[in-house]
Amino acid sequence: MSFSEDHVSSRDLEYYPVRARGRFLYDKEIYFYAPDQNFGAGYHLYTPFQIKNSKKILVVNRGFIPEQIKDPRPRHRWPTT
Repeated sequence: MSFSEDHVSSRDLEYYPVRARGRFLYDKEIYFYAPDQNFGAGYHLYTPFQIKNSKKILVVNRGFIPEQIKDPRPRHRWPTT
């Protein structure tokens, strides 16, 4: 995907599927506490993703995680698609 940053609204890109090569910056994760009636206590997880050979960062919404797996170390093994 290629676009001019001057012509794109963040609303246009919300939940927009992309493909990128790079790495997750687990030490920079952002958690928003979001208790859920069905799943209990937990967080919405956002992980910055640095694009390979670039200083550009994507913020990836990785969804809801239960409170007991907030620690990012085990999640490093999760598949990324």
